[in-house]
Amino acid sequence: EVIYWPGTFRGNFVRVLFEHAGVAYDETSEFERILAMKALPPHEQPIPFIGPPLVRNKNTGLALSQTPAIVMYLGKQLGYDDALDDETAALALKI
Repeated sequence: EVIYWPGTFRGNFVRVLFEHAGVAYDETSEFERILAMKALPPHEQPIPFIGPPLVRNKNTGLALSQTPAIVMYLGKQLGYDDALDDETAALALKI
């Protein structure tokens, strides 16, 4: 599940990975629902976060926040990191 504001920007990086890999995903983009989630105490949130995007695996309960962390995790899970040489992968960590 991709959790992101109703609009584009950081959430698109996450969406593009799923779509390019042909992986179906659910999306939560209702502004009020996301605000309610943000208002929860950190221990009740899927993962403590300041703002979306979030990715949550409904089967395992794994939740991630922060676009770079999400993209790196999904890149590995979807097989995209195999195309990176070590130098390029190291540079990606700096961004």
